[in-house]
Amino acid sequence: MSSDVEKNGQTEANDEGAPSLRQRLHSATGDREAEAEELQREAPDVSKEDARHAVKKAAGDLGPDEPAADDEMARPDDARAVRDERQD
Repeated sequence: MSSDVEKNGQTEANDEGAPSLRQRLHSATGDREAEAEELQREAPDVSKEDARHAVKKAAGDLGPDEPAADDEMARPDDARAVRDERQD
């Protein structure tokens, strides 16, 4: 089980790539926009749109034509994968 650490006003996950406590909270409440914002904070090299897409994919909100993600919560690598797919 991973735990989160508060450092310099931001929550950081101890496990590399694990969702932060704030992202988990937003996911649990269904606030996809706030969850995407937190994901972008964790992966500043991706756009907000890419983070939003990764969050929706993990939640299964993209519709029947889009395959669901392996995990119920988007991780920074998921957002980077979305970015890379869109660049191709």
